Amino acid sequence: MNRIGLIALSSVVLPALLLAQPPAGGGFGGRGGPTPFKIVAIDPSLNSLLDVTQKLDTLETPAQNGEGPMWREGKLWFSDQKAGPIYTVDLDGKTAVIVENGAGGTINPNWGANQGPNAMVPYKDGAVLLCRQVSRDIVIFKDGAFTPLITSFEGHQLNSPNDMIFSANGTLWITDPPYATPTGADSQMPHQSVYRYKDGKLARVIDDLDHPNGIGLSPDGKTLYVDTGRPQARLRAYDVSKDDELSGARDLLVFPSTDETGAPIRGNVDGLKVDTGGNLWVVSPGGINIVSAQGKLLGRIQFPLNGATNVAFGGSDMKDAFFTVRNMVYHLKTKVAGEKPLYQKP
Repeated sequence: MNRIGLIALSSVVLPALLLAQPPAGGGFGGRGGPTPFKIVAIDPSLNSLLDVTQKLDTLETPAQNGEGPMWREGKLWFSDQKAGPIYTVDLDGKTAVIVENGAGGTINPNWGANQGPNAMVPYKDGAVLLCRQVSRDIVIFKDGAFTPLITSFEGHQLNSPNDMIFSANGTLWITDPPYATPTGADSQMPHQSVYRYKDGKLARVIDDLDHPNGIGLSPDGKTLYVDTGRPQARLRAYDVSKDDELSGARDLLVFPSTDETGAPIRGNVDGLKVDTGGNLWVVSPGGINIVSAQGKLLGRIQFPLNGATNVAFGGSDMKDAFFTVRNMVYHLKTKVAGEKPLYQKP
């Protein structure tokens, strides 16, 4: 609801870190308490992507757990995947409610899982596509109304659509993990997958990932990226053919689980975005890890609060980076522009 201000940081340059190994019991530990804001330059090339000495701009919002950030007409849209609304916030910290209930149904607090709206992407004719976790569908949002676009696969309701991205040719790529369908939920899908939606048809294209999460494309559209935190935090890459067929599945990077001091890094894998240089900005252990197209870890952004969920580029030149973290939207300036989503308005 208001702008908290700027947080000073320390920048650190360090050698390569240890590869991620999950703690006993699997996964990466919860949110934890406050941590110092810092930008860790693992590779000197990070300095060409952002000023590592800048202060962190902090925008407080009414959201309980922000997600799905998307730049649209001079404001950042984002969803509250815990409580259900969809908000906007501008660079002055002014927020507004776009939708009171974007979840697609009633959130069940007994499930202990985020069930509200998740990812958003611009769509044709000024509309927005939205992943809804309660109703487990993807809908078109325009003029205050929701129209279902994707609701099921082979007769089964989806798990909980999480993230999505358009190729330049209009093909939509979707991750569908079961985060919002815990024990007790009416889960119908016998698997968790990455889908391709093309020419009105939904196809299952990746079926061997446990909890596929964030998704992105290289600037030339020839590489698809998907991250997952199970059994360990890693970033996967796939070659994309002219016909949108996938091949060459590989780990691009297994994320570090210790910091520059050797201390364990907290945090989970979540959303990602790609800049025009082909670098990936990935929510992963430690905050935001920035990874080159070759899989080299360039640096890490650590926020005062753990629990980052997603990334978005915006601003008139797409050089404003926004990060959703609990009830905060953190903001940094970048030297490289983010890839502009298909159908995005200025």
